[in-house]
Parts: sequence; C-alpha cells; structure tokens
Amino acid sequence: LEQLVVQTKKLFGIDRDVMYTYLLQYYDQNQDGEKAAHVWTMMQEEDLLPKDSTLRLIANILHRNGQPQPADFPDWITAQEDTSSSSSDSDEDEKRQAVYWRMGPRARPQQTAVKDNGMEVEAESKASEPNPIPAITRACSEGDADAANEALAKAEAQGVPLTVGVLNKVLSTNLARGQLEEAEDIKNRMMAKDPEIMFNSASLRNRFIITYAIKDRMQDAIKVVEETVNDGKTPSVTSVRTLLHHLTSSGNVEGIRQLAQILDKLKTVREKVPVYSIDSYLFHALLNSNQVEEACNHLESIMSESEGKMRIVYPLMELMEKQNDAALDRVSATIEKVARFFNRYNPVVDLFLAYVNRNNMEEARHQLERFPAIEEEGNIIVGYAALCSQKKDTEALTRLMEVLPGFGNRKSLHYFLLRAHYDKDDVDGCWETYQGMLTEGIELDVLSQKRLAQILKKHGREAPFEEPPESFAFYKKKLDEMRLEASS
Repeated sequence: LEQLVVQTKKLFGIDRDVMYTYLLQYYDQNQDGEKAAHVWTMMQEEDLLPKDSTLRLIANILHRNGQPQPADFPDWITAQEDTSSSSSDSDEDEKRQAVYWRMGPRARPQQTAVKDNGMEVEAESKASEPNPIPAITRACSEGDADAANEALAKAEAQGVPLTVGVLNKVLSTNLARGQLEEAEDIKNRMMAKDPEIMFNSASLRNRFIITYAIKDRMQDAIKVVEETVNDGKTPSVTSVRTLLHHLTSSGNVEGIRQLAQILDKLKTVREKVPVYSIDSYLFHALLNSNQVEEACNHLESIMSESEGKMRIVYPLMELMEKQNDAALDRVSATIEKVARFFNRYNPVVDLFLAYVNRNNMEEARHQLERFPAIEEEGNIIVGYAALCSQKKDTEALTRLMEVLPGFGNRKSLHYFLLRAHYDKDDVDGCWETYQGMLTEGIELDVLSQKRLAQILKKHGREAPFEEPPESFAFYKKKLDEMRLEASS
C-alpha cells in the first residue's frame, strides 16, 4: 500500500487525498502513530491540500497512539475521536486477521537509487556508505531531524554538492519537529554560500508559514505569504487559516488586514482563489481587541453586499462564554438590523445556534419567534449538527432537535445524533435515538444501520435487523456518490 501511494503520485486522475486516507486507515488499524505523522510530511512535500477530515484523521490517530502532532501541523485541527474509521475491527475474526498480517513476514523495499534533480546516487547501508546523501535522505524519510542535520554537516565538511531537493527535505524535517531555529540556520547558511539558491517550494513555504504562526512570529509568516503571492503562487488554505487563527486569538487586526491586502493580489493573477474566510476572522479579531463598534460596522458592511458572506457563530459563543453582555447586545442589534434591512439571515442563525450551544434555550426560542426564517437555513443548521456530532456533543444536538420540532431535515439531525452516541459508546443513547426515528417515520440509512448493529452486538444485544456486511468506508463512499447524484 505504501508503494502504491508513492508510485501513483504522478498518475492523472488519482485522488491523492483518498489514497493517503487509505494509508492512514491502515496505520490506524496497526496503531502506528509515527508513520501516520510521516504522512503529513509526505502530503506537504507533494504540495497536497488535505481535507479537514483527513487532517482530523491524522490528529485522531496520533492522539490514540500517544504520538505528538508535528510542530507544523495546523493546531486548529483538534483530535476528535471518530471510531467509524476503524470500528469494523471489532469483529473477532477481523482482529485475528489483522494480527496475522501484522506478524506475517514482509520484505522491506530495498532502495537501490535515490534520484534528486537528475542526480542518481547509489544507496548503501548507513554504516558503510561514505557519501552522506543517502543518510540525509534516510533520516528525512524517518522524520529524524537531528540525524538529518548531522549527515548534512558531514556533507558540507566533505564538500559534497547539495541539491535544493535534498535541502528542502532537511528543512521540512526540521520544521515538522518544531526545530525552527535549526531550519533557519541551515537556510541562511546555504544562502550565504550560494546567494542564487532559491528555497521557493510551495510545500516548504507553507510549512514555514504554519511554524512561524505557531511560534508567534506573525510578521515572518506574513512575509512568507507575500513572497509566495509575489511569485504567482497560492499559499495553502491550511497554512493561511492557521496564521489567521493565531492572528485572531491575539486580536492582531492590523496583521489580518495586511494579510488580506496581500491575498487580494491573487485575484489579479489567478482565476480561482481559495476561500480563506478573512472577513469572519477580522470580525472575531476586532471583538478580541475590544473594538466592538468597528466589528459591528464591519459586519454590516459585508452583509449589505449581495455576495457578502460571514459566519460568526464562534465569536458569538466566545462573547457568551466571557459573559460580555454589553458587546453581545451591541452585536445582536447589528445582527437584527442586517436581517430586517438586508434580508440576510446567516448572522441571525449563528446567534440562534450560539444560544443553543450555551444552553440558553429561552433566548434561542425568542430568536425563533422573531425570525421564523431561521428554520429555512437548513444547510447552516445541519452543518452545526455535523460539528456537534464530531465533538460528541449529544446534549447540544438534543437541545437543537427539541427547539426545532418542525425542521424540514430532521432526518439528518437524527443521523448525527446517532453517530455522536455511537462515538461515545453510548448504547442506550443509540437505541433511544433509533426509537425516536421510528416514531417520526424516519428510516435508517445503511451507515446508521451498521453503527447501531455493531454497538448493540458489542453490548450483548440483538439488532432488530441484519448488520450490513461491508465496511464503513464502503457505505460512506456509496452514500457520498448518492448525494452527488442527487445534487447534480
């Protein structure tokens, strides 16, 4: 499987995110957190922008195996246990089979040659190979930054030519281990030796952006974004959102505005520009820096435009958590104005969901009475339900369903509630949700059937139907295809 992922790298029409997901699922089953962490490095070297679900899968595997996240891993992706990716292992036959394959003899692929920018170097064992390049490559592939730096020092001492490809690997390995100072020292050392050398790999730059942001060196991160944009390249959504997250947390409004101006340049050189959601981050940063009036003006300005979009549920939750009633009242007044004057209801729905999240059901019902159109914003409500399910927040999901008895897509809310109970290993909650679905005349989809059947069997209960025989991944893919067909 590892070789298949590597060999299909340049094939047309291969969904690389899916390929890496299968590899991660294998590492998850085999409890190999170290290799799962290395997948993140491989993705970055490939300039791949993984989905949030894939990033969360990596975070979950690392969390389950007690493995620390790579230092340049986006820290806004948190581990949220999702047992559906590996729940099919619960069957004892499958467990024995997994153990068998783990213990079966598997020959490790022998690397006969390493190609780097057209240069071919024969790879021999670390002990007998005088050329340090294979040792650098080997250390980088194993994520051992210290060994890579030691081998690099030997190469410099011997006067061995070092290609940009090799140096990029060493820099990436150091950044993955959080060794920013070491990475900068190597980069500056090489540029001093050869002023014309260019470290402009997109994946390397994204790593520097993320690491600078995590290390609270915002201006350095913004500078790398600017260099990337000036070269006509697009920084990854993951790196920019990580930077935005840290700028917002510190209330660095000027930093966000500076970043917005830089990213606006992309619109002049590229037809499609990623959605970075800067307006929402700016609103949140203004609140965090106590510029409430400015935040309200920004919200009104954006939502007065026909194509203006903002999601503000997280800043509203934060205001409620901090019990900043004065700011919340001012923002609520602006939200009402936006709804009544511009017929824009996204902020109203966000305020309603924030009240549900904080268990302030009186205010949530009050919002519904004043703005019945909230129930028509199905995509936002279902999206919130999906987030609650990922967090296993069955209480918030239950409150949402209780306050929206006439919601048009109750089926999705039930599905997410069942999944949240399943992920918590709450068999009674699963059964109660199933009974509620029967009462409302809602049929289980095949994924929910498998979840319910498995948890009932695990707790010694009999399922009222036959368990679907295929894996979770099979049925998830099938349902995704059905939804795609329905939307087209």
